[in-house]
Amino acid sequence: MKSRMQLSSRIMKHRWYTSRSSLWLMVGVLLFTGCDLFDSSDSAPTSDVALFPVLLNDRWGYINAEGVMVLQPVYQQAGRFSEGRAPVRFSFRNHFIDGTGEIAIDGRGVFQDVRPFQDGRAAVRLQNRWGFVDRDGQFVINPVYRGAGDFSEDRVFVRSVDFGSYFYLTGEGSVLPYPEGINGFQPIADNQFNDGLALIRTSDRYGFINTDGSLAIEPVYAEALPFSQELAAVKVADRWGYINRDGVVLISPQFISAGRFADERAPVRRDSNQFGYVDTSGRIIISEQFDQARVFSQERAAVQLDGKWGFIDLQGNPVTEIRFDEVEDFYKGLARFTVLVPTDDGQVPSFGYINRDGRIVWPASR
Repeated sequence: MKSRMQLSSRIMKHRWYTSRSSLWLMVGVLLFTGCDLFDSSDSAPTSDVALFPVLLNDRWGYINAEGVMVLQPVYQQAGRFSEGRAPVRFSFRNHFIDGTGEIAIDGRGVFQDVRPFQDGRAAVRLQNRWGFVDRDGQFVINPVYRGAGDFSEDRVFVRSVDFGSYFYLTGEGSVLPYPEGINGFQPIADNQFNDGLALIRTSDRYGFINTDGSLAIEPVYAEALPFSQELAAVKVADRWGYINRDGVVLISPQFISAGRFADERAPVRRDSNQFGYVDTSGRIIISEQFDQARVFSQERAAVQLDGKWGFIDLQGNPVTEIRFDEVEDFYKGLARFTVLVPTDDGQVPSFGYINRDGRIVWPASR
């Protein structure tokens, strides 16, 4: 069973579906590398955009960090801005927009599913196959894969078209060779490169590879988490500890549960049924007191007590009351929270935002 630290439920999942009888023709044309079949715009700035999707009267728009509506709520679905682009669904078609609301990449109705940009590329799905486009809408990796992760450090984890294998691609779409002595990888959720290493699973054991595909740390662990801040949590027998990039144990296995480091802190559970935080030496610096605790993001961490969520700072002081039904990590200075509203048919989620000071900049709405 994976550590409770890996639990991070998301109320919103940006998955949108459509179908067209002409898709097979489109896919056939796309197999010419670099073809730009979609209208694209170079007018958007290359810097990132600090806008956040909000739901108002069942339509999505975007606010700025002060809670001011910048892009009016006209979208059926809206994803987060990343690298100057955001995936949206408008008029029953999926597109990418820029920070002005202009369509930067016109999907023309053929994108079945789209995800935010990461590392200069966005995953898109056509006719049940995944590929990647750049910020101009050009396919840099053709849609020929059954499954795909998100790029990090110019590498991405994909599943073959015959469902038979998993492997990594380079940014140019070349297949990264398996390490010597390993014939294949098993699927894992945490498949992105971090600190120059990627977590792999083979024969039900976890290890790490380098960006060239060579083996960095032998797959000997029953469970493990990706590297973060030069440390990775690994499970030895029934306890978690932390290793460095050379595979040397720096924090001895002593934790019942352990999470990733961020802001030089990691959530752990050592002596009780509650979570606290350790520093990079393994010393408890925020006492075990939370039912659940997540990784820090922008010097704030989500914690749960009695089924409700709130945020703490680096010293463990509360930034907000613990009163939300769900929260997401801080991103560009804001964190989205969810409040479940009772209705005749049960409960429906409403979404709002708070800033790093704990001030609500957008009240829960839907």
